[in-house]
Amino acid sequence: LLALSLSAPAVTIAQDEASPATRQKHAELALRLSQAADDSDFENAERGKIAEIPDGLILGKNGQVVWDRRPYDFLKNPTAPNTVNPSLWRQARLNAVHGLFEVVPNKIWQVRGYDIAVMTIIAGKSGWIIIDPLVTEEAAAASWKLFTDTIEPTLGKRPIRAMLFSHSHTDHFGGVGGILTAEQVKREKIRVIAPHGFS
Repeated sequence: LLALSLSAPAVTIAQDEASPATRQKHAELALRLSQAADDSDFENAERGKIAEIPDGLILGKNGQVVWDRRPYDFLKNPTAPNTVNPSLWRQARLNAVHGLFEVVPNKIWQVRGYDIAVMTIIAGKSGWIIIDPLVTEEAAAASWKLFTDTIEPTLGKRPIRAMLFSHSHTDHFGGVGGILTAEQVKREKIRVIAPHGFS
């Protein structure tokens, strides 16, 4: 690209516009995507959605914004701007789907899109098993509330029996304090399961 730009005549382009060469490449890719596309990925991304946090807004204890889905509303537009690769735009639109999803009826749910990870909740024999409680306590607490407010009225209130961290990246354990306290874990004998070497 550097060699091309050195030999090409100088062109002034507005900061919010793609170069003619980029627009052409994006248009070619968009055409290939539209010829191969169906809506199954979007249908799959929405499958099982049963609830969402109003406005996608999660606030901290002092009223500060911790997570806000509203700035991503621009992704509702199915057509990518000419400055964005159409395939990446499509992926971003799929990633923007958020809410509480039932994965297996009355057994497994996921909360997606309120953090950079996904929290999974399983109905165990004696209570809830939570996997990967997100990265912040506020997002985890709001997601857990969304789950309990939606599911427990029909399935009944249950205790948390286990918290599982799938691996040691912060987004898979950082929010645990929004759902459990150390005292609660000890008092209720909640199993905390983590990879070898996790501290």
